[in-house]
Amino acid sequence: FRRDRFGRGAVTTAALRRKLGEMLEQRKEKNAFLSGKECETLATTCEEELVSLQTMRLPSLRKFDTSFKACEDRWSKRCVGPSRETYGARIKRSMARERSSFLQNYNARLLNGLLMLSIGGIVTFRFLYTSALGELVAWCLFISLEVGPKLYLGGDGMFESRWWTTAVQFWEVAVYNQLIDMDKVGPVLLCVALAALVYVRVRRCVQWLNGCCPCIVRNCCC
Repeated sequence: FRRDRFGRGAVTTAALRRKLGEMLEQRKEKNAFLSGKECETLATTCEEELVSLQTMRLPSLRKFDTSFKACEDRWSKRCVGPSRETYGARIKRSMARERSSFLQNYNARLLNGLLMLSIGGIVTFRFLYTSALGELVAWCLFISLEVGPKLYLGGDGMFESRWWTTAVQFWEVAVYNQLIDMDKVGPVLLCVALAALVYVRVRRCVQWLNGCCPCIVRNCCC
């Protein structure tokens, strides 16, 4: 520095250090601002996704954990700089809070969902698609789910029992896996199944009417 500045005016090393220090502080402030802005945006997006997962039509703990892992990976790749540590702690606190809230209602929502499924099976196999075996299975499921929680008077409850844990594992595999997300396609499949059942029922009625009185219905839907 002294060699380059020789004969060009009196610029001391102290003045150079002061100038470089000012530039360094400005760069740090800018870096901290950009880092905080990017990390806050990513953290807020993750928190909103976690909150939205609380309202899944078909609750799935596997989907909750998978969605958070994807969000956390995206955050880890894009959040850099001095704000990374601060917002990393915020992400972990949000995850713990939302997961705890999700687990509080998880088993109760599963129980209610299975009860509705059993009632739907009873109605379906009684009126839409007559099947004594299907109706019997639906009644057995309904009675088990309705009476089961009342049988655990002390100690561990039904939600901690082995059969419930096994049922939850089967539920998780069926509802969310690498091939299908039933929370998204489930309503569509349900509508298609109901439409098919109604069609079969109406077709049988038309065939019966056609057999009894061909003058009323002539090969309709046959």
